[in-house]
Amino acid sequence: MHAHAHRLEADGSNQDRRIAAMTEMVRIDEVGDWRLPDDQFLATFQLPQRGAGKLAALHPLPLEDRIHFDEASHTYTFDSKLVPRSVTDLLHQFASDFNPQAALAAMKASHRWEDKRAELEAQGLGVSDAEILTRWNFTGRVASARGTLLHFHAECMMNGVPVQPPHSPEFQQAQLIFEHVTREMGLKPFRAEVCLYSRVLRCAGQADALFQDASGHIVLGTGRGSQP
Repeated sequence: MHAHAHRLEADGSNQDRRIAAMTEMVRIDEVGDWRLPDDQFLATFQLPQRGAGKLAALHPLPLEDRIHFDEASHTYTFDSKLVPRSVTDLLHQFASDFNPQAALAAMKASHRWEDKRAELEAQGLGVSDAEILTRWNFTGRVASARGTLLHFHAECMMNGVPVQPPHSPEFQQAQLIFEHVTREMGLKPFRAEVCLYSRVLRCAGQADALFQDASGHIVLGTGRGSQP
């Protein structure tokens, strides 16, 4: 009996230590330093490596250890088998993908192209097809990386992990939303960036944030975009 009690106490202490390690402050340059110019930011950006936070330890979900998300390839596996599609793939079935070649052709065929050309040249930007396409590709990569950083900081906030200031304008907005949801709406953080899988739809995705109220769970999402 005493041995069992000691094991329970030890298990509780180990979990407390794991949770404490998960709440260490995030350095401003961890993953990426938002203050850097786009080219420097992209050159130093790295995918998050912290792993699940304290909410995952406090609120484990049934079967979630059978779902795995690979950040680099943006693919999901369930029971080590590749999931046929993600939520992003599902949404893309109802919308057209961005076709840079077609968009470029349409832009240059527009009656406003000469004004646009003059505007770009005044900014010192190239107007050849290759220069425009390269610039659009770069803009997309920057938006994706900065969006990943925002999600990482928001996930840390959900898990009670402080992020070293100063904070980006986008993260400041996320903090205001979080304060409104938790203080004024009375919701409590439940999970962040949790993987979900539907056997019916054969589709997987991640819920950015799950909050808990008296009646159940409410899913709230965050995102970041950039207009080319």
